[in-house]
Amino acid sequence: MCLYASDKAKQDEENLKEDLKDLVNELTRQLDEFKGKANQQKQRIGELQQEKEQLGRKLKELQQQMGPASELKERVAKLQKQLQGIAESIDFTLNVD
Repeated sequence: MCLYASDKAKQDEENLKEDLKDLVNELTRQLDEFKGKANQQKQRIGELQQEKEQLGRKLKELQQQMGPASELKERVAKLQKQLQGIAESIDFTLNVD
């Protein structure tokens, strides 16, 4: 009877070891999968940061180009107002005579 209990205990121990090995293997697999995803995310973040920097540089260039354009637009608007004032003066002068 003692031999049977000892054999059963050994079998239970072996089963437990096998279950633990399976658990460790599954956890290792999940950890490797997580590491892979983390590396992919890290790479994607790097790509997005580069894209952000490129867009920032492009925005800065466009803003620099727009600076003179907006100044020119303001000058044109001012000149149009002056021209309109002159045209009104001419009309007034022509109508008075």
